[in-house]
Amino acid sequence: MLEDEFQDIRRSGPADPNLRLSVNLLGAEAMTPPEFQEFRKDPPTILGASIRIQPPLGQYDPSRLVNLGTNRWSFKPQIGLVQPVRKRFAIEMSLGAWFFTENKEFFGTTRKQSPLLSGEFNFVWRIRPGFWASLDTTFYYGGRTTVGDELRSDLQRNSRIGGTFAVPFGGRHVLKFSASSGFFVRFGGNFDTFAVSYQYGWISGN
Repeated sequence: MLEDEFQDIRRSGPADPNLRLSVNLLGAEAMTPPEFQEFRKDPPTILGASIRIQPPLGQYDPSRLVNLGTNRWSFKPQIGLVQPVRKRFAIEMSLGAWFFTENKEFFGTTRKQSPLLSGEFNFVWRIRPGFWASLDTTFYYGGRTTVGDELRSDLQRNSRIGGTFAVPFGGRHVLKFSASSGFFVRFGGNFDTFAVSYQYGWISGN
């Protein structure tokens, strides 16, 4: 809705790609498949880091407000921790932030955006290898924009809550069901999601 009127817009074409590099810092060295199977039964504390890079390669028209591309570089360094709690439960936490370069072709002016902090907390129940459920929460803070010399009132301070359920079958196949909903939304989209995904593992969960 724009100025109390519903608008319908369609876009097609390539979006900005996402590239990600991840590395384990603690608790999970390179393993053979049998070693990995033993590792999954009783994992230790795991610490890792990653960086996501989004180059401005998507479709972009500076005369349009809604685009598939952003016409700027985006970077997200992130650190994550997995802490086992007893044998079948684990806490997963991650903290990161998006950093953005300027979009210098935004309706004839420059659009800037401050860093957007994000965090995630998951409480995981490992029923058996490959069969698990989790309670998930996320939050976002920051991302306020400046267009030209105008500082916009679009500070994001949002959080979401959801859950995931993974069901293995046939040794190497997994169906994942997940749902989420806005818990606290100050600015931006407030929406519900439900997803079903299929995964195939090269290493059997049996």
